[in-house]
Amino acid sequence: MTSKLLHLYRNLASHPLEELHGLGVSAIYTGYSFIIAQEEGNELTVNICSYRKLMDAVKSRAQEYGVKAFEVVEHDASENCAYHGGEVKGGPRGVASCPLEHKLHSDLNCALNILKKTTNATVSTVKKPLAFIVVHNPVAPVKGCNT
Repeated sequence: MTSKLLHLYRNLASHPLEELHGLGVSAIYTGYSFIIAQEEGNELTVNICSYRKLMDAVKSRAQEYGVKAFEVVEHDASENCAYHGGEVKGGPRGVASCPLEHKLHSDLNCALNILKKTTNATVSTVKKPLAFIVVHNPVAPVKGCNT
């Protein structure tokens, strides 16, 4: 792996975990993408090799902050509505439409299903997610997303 890519992985893992630790988070659940694991590529494309190294960096940083990190197979986690369990239909720009007429971003729906699968918790209110832009040295919050 190139040193720049390794630096990005460590930077990507470090800042969000620092923020989560500051918020009192004691455990994180990351989705293990079954589909990514099946694709071929090199270390500069999305594939299991680079994904594995990123998850290793996340686990390492989590351990430094005393945060437990768990990987959860996310296979079929985005197929059903996180609130009602009905099959969702994919729409434009990653929108998942529930048969009961509400919409959620498909990544958020998947994350909520992973949470439900691992903790049996259902989130009733979704606050604004933390969002960051990762560059080689600093990690900058996306303007307006973390307030």
